[in-house]
Amino acid sequence: MKNLNTTKIKSLSTQIEKFKLELSVKENQLRLMQEEYKGKQEHLKRLTDELEALKQSSSELIISEHAILRYLERVYKLDLEKLSQEIVPQTLKTTIKELGNGEYHTNEGYSLKVQDNVVVTILDEEMKHPPKKPLKSKSKKPNYEPSLKEQLEDIA
Repeated sequence: MKNLNTTKIKSLSTQIEKFKLELSVKENQLRLMQEEYKGKQEHLKRLTDELEALKQSSSELIISEHAILRYLERVYKLDLEKLSQEIVPQTLKTTIKELGNGEYHTNEGYSLKVQDNVVVTILDEEMKHPPKKPLKSKSKKPNYEPSLKEQLEDIA
């Protein structure tokens, strides 16, 4: 019986020391995470303060991207669902689902940049391969550029 108690004592002592060591490691990890968290909070505060200072000092009216999107949807009657389906062709959705993050080229001449199952931007051929030197027009007449409304009507 005495030998059994000795073995049990040794086993429990070993388990306790191992558990104390694990707790010490977790305490260190927790301390490091708390320091990182505090640093990120401070960084967020600096960014927020900088944004607020810029907003206060700017006399220029800011139009959010959300407002622009709603304007296109409600004033120009742009069908955003149809547009979303055009942006990512069905055949490409399957590929994106299989491969995940990356840049995907379309047959229409643009590419989609996908991050965490979100299309984060669209790149056209010119953006991916900008010309080395801008071409100078020999004509002094300004080129005709259609208005935004005309461009949107072409899309719809």
